Amino acid sequence: MDLVVGVDMTTAYLELVDLNHHMRVLETVLPRIKRQDAIVVFG
Repeated sequence: MDLVVGVDMTTAYLELVDLNHHMRVLETVLPRIKRQDAIVVFG
């Protein structure tokens, strides 16, 4: 299993409230499954 980075880390400025700067940090990281039988579903 590998980790795949889909989007490089980005930041977004949201707002200023009472001298507090609100920002959002975004990044996409997903597991890449190489063997289908590595996933077990319980149920």
